Amino acid sequence: MLLRGVREVAALVNPDEPEAVTQRAFDAARANSAPHATLPRARQVTERLNLPWAEVLELAQLPVHTQQRRLSKKDGEEEQDWVSAEHVGAVLGIVATRLGVNTVTQVQYTSERERMLAENKRGKPPLLLPTEAQIRFAMRREIHGDPHRATPTKGTWDRALELAGLETNQKPPRKVVAGPGYNKWPNPGECVAVLVEYVEQLPPGQRANARHYRVWARGQARAPHEMTLRRHGGWSKLLALAHEEVVRRRAGGATQP
Repeated sequence: MLLRGVREVAALVNPDEPEAVTQRAFDAARANSAPHATLPRARQVTERLNLPWAEVLELAQLPVHTQQRRLSKKDGEEEQDWVSAEHVGAVLGIVATRLGVNTVTQVQYTSERERMLAENKRGKPPLLLPTEAQIRFAMRREIHGDPHRATPTKGTWDRALELAGLETNQKPPRKVVAGPGYNKWPNPGECVAVLVEYVEQLPPGQRANARHYRVWARGQARAPHEMTLRRHGGWSKLLALAHEEVVRRRAGGATQP
């Protein structure tokens, strides 16, 4: 059993205070102990149990029946009716904006969530920021309908990122460069207006595409970044609106004397 292995390795490192063993010390002892060499590393244990390392060590010292009860209770805490798809998308969008990135890892979210809660410690009402585990449970519910312990969790974080209009597949986050042509855009109408300009300047036979738009946008005094377009509905949706506007303008111009 995983927790039994954690308890045994922690006791090898510090028999008097196994709850005080660091992740680095645990990993070193695990690698040097033949019976425990197949145990996951400390970080992998925390990810598997969705618990901080300190709680893992504490739980490992408890009787098996108490461990099972605590873990079952934790699973129940992950299920929260107020964690809707819309709420998840909004929260991840806020975190991405605070960090200045176009994707958010689970570790980044957890760290920024703790920072936000600390900043709003005395705020009333308190911030409703779901835990990373609660988000993944909500996404399991959205993907599979009625999740249970055996429901796969693969793709749940990517789905959460999609709802926020962020990049998926856990790509390394990169800073969003702020500068000419990458200013903030308060509403989608302004984005569509720029896309109309982009479409109208295309030469005959040239189809609009995101890669070509990126090149064109860099040469403009002011043009929304693709991340901004995603926040306002996405490239395809806004481009379709721009095409509709171009057709309307051309039709109106054709009927004029």
